[in-house]
Amino acid sequence: SLGAPMGTIFMRAAVKYATLRGVIIVAAAGNNGGKVGCPACYDDTIAISASDSSDRLASFSSRGPEVDFVAPGVDVKSSIPGGGYDFYDGTSMATPHVAGLAALAVARGAKGPVGVRAALKASAKSIGLKPTEQGAGLVDAGAAVKLVTAAAGRELGSRLKSLFSPLPAPAEGWGWLDRLKAVTDAEDRVFRE
Repeated sequence: SLGAPMGTIFMRAAVKYATLRGVIIVAAAGNNGGKVGCPACYDDTIAISASDSSDRLASFSSRGPEVDFVAPGVDVKSSIPGGGYDFYDGTSMATPHVAGLAALAVARGAKGPVGVRAALKASAKSIGLKPTEQGAGLVDAGAAVKLVTAAAGRELGSRLKSLFSPLPAPAEGWGWLDRLKAVTDAEDRVFRE
């Protein structure tokens, strides 16, 4: 986790460079209870604030219009150098929750920073905080996977249709392609269960 009270031209350039190359940057909003720090302050990043176990904004969590999502950030169990575990607070403890969900979205077919952000946003649920405290809300992991998987299935069907569209339609029509998609969707449902 990297944070600073203000950005630099070099930090901004690094974030822009990475994003233009398809890298998804998930950043901790900061722990000063005030405005969002950088690089989370940049539009190209996904900025994360921290909530407690009662779904309240953690008192230390930075807030502002830059916040995209909220995640658990109080008493989070983490590994420590030399072995073992301890509990920590911070937006740096909340951020890995969303980074993991972003990776899961990519693994299930989300394309690039825009696709990942859209999948996370569409599957987030409000926990009753202000938008400046929670952004789109707390991401529902199950909903994110379903959303991205369904989109990937539709994209596969479209690609197959476009691949075979130049060919003359078979005597039985193109219904076989829809049946193939239904089988693929059914297999995917079994895999997810």
